[in-house]
Amino acid sequence: MSKNTRYLGLDVHAETITAAIAEGRQKIRSIGQFPNRPEAVRRFIEKLGGPKGLKGRIRHARLRARQPQSAGSV
Repeated sequence: MSKNTRYLGLDVHAETITAAIAEGRQKIRSIGQFPNRPEAVRRFIEKLGGPKGLKGRIRHARLRARQPQSAGSV
């Protein structure tokens, strides 16, 4: 029995979530955008086969805002 690993990426913003998926080493494909609301997240999880078939790890990448440079700096 072969194991099929899928990798899910979520780009989470205040109003929307954009999802992409990669299976093994294949190309990444977008699987859509949905509202950042609990009911929409539940529907999305069901679309993936429900919570029982999912295993995951949360990686949080915090980006720091770039500070504007003054006119005299290089």
